[in-house]
Amino acid sequence: MAINGISSGDSGNYFASMLGTKSTSKSNASNGVDSLYASGASNMSTLGDYALIQNGAYKKLLNAYYNKQDTEETTQQKTEKLNLTSSSADANSLNQDVNKLMNLTISEDNRESIKDTLKSVIEKYNTLVDSASKVDNVPVLRQAMWMTQDTAALAKSLTDIGVSVGSNNKLSLDEAKFDSAQLSSLNTIMKGRGSYFSRLADRSAALNNAASNAVSGSSAKSLYKPGGSYDKKVSGNVVDTAE
Repeated sequence: MAINGISSGDSGNYFASMLGTKSTSKSNASNGVDSLYASGASNMSTLGDYALIQNGAYKKLLNAYYNKQDTEETTQQKTEKLNLTSSSADANSLNQDVNKLMNLTISEDNRESIKDTLKSVIEKYNTLVDSASKVDNVPVLRQAMWMTQDTAALAKSLTDIGVSVGSNNKLSLDEAKFDSAQLSSLNTIMKGRGSYFSRLADRSAALNNAASNAVSGSSAKSLYKPGGSYDKKVSGNVVDTAE
């Protein structure tokens, strides 16, 4: 028998769908109970979260987390500032000695004075290589890289006066070879605008400026990008840059 266009076969399903009970299987009833408990648990979790917000627990947790992040960042920034300050001072000290060396008169009578000043230059050069390698700043590292590359490019000329470039880009002096070096060799590498020590004076001055600017915040570009990836345009270790 049809009821308002609904066949007798469909009527049971129709009323079951309206009442939600008559044709519901036991499994469906069981699922309904499970859903009821799941909904209740979810509601309790929400209420628990709301309680944590009300009593200030969430705020305390967030404050503790961000305070920790701020402390770690501040510590890192302080370390970087110290490294930059050290690099700036080392570059300035090297620059002063290089200019002193270039202003010395080249003569046999002055050979010992030249050697003593050259030894000081080498010591301060090596110190700068170390301090610049600790910096996480692209402009500073770039200047240090160019400085070591200039040195490597003129390694042959440096050996003529007893200066050797090591595998770590640091310099050493063979005093016996320096003592027997031709004055003309000393003149070539020490004097003139295009000489090695003239270029070293320029590099050390530029490195000093880059480090000073980074300390003041005007050029504080990090070696690491915001996402944590490494900027491969500049080597992070100055002693590995020369080829």
